Amino acid sequence: EDKYLRCAAGLRDSIEHFFGGQMVVEVVDVKSLYALEVRVMRQDRRPADGRILVGVEAEAAGAELIYSKIQSKSWPKIENVLR
Repeated sequence: EDKYLRCAAGLRDSIEHFFGGQMVVEVVDVKSLYALEVRVMRQDRRPADGRILVGVEAEAAGAELIYSKIQSKSWPKIENVLR
């Protein structure tokens, strides 16, 4: 679990730095074992009530999957996430 937290924090910091703080990055804890995903969602697609959307709900709201550890079966490389 520590490796997931360190990886998520590293991705968050790298994305925020790359975009100069112009992109909000949230790390969301999920129930699925081994899940680590990076999704992009426009601010106007986020629920007004502040709910956090993950997985299928996020996709239905218009989030785009950028990276999935489960699908790729490998740890993310920041340069691939930022492409």
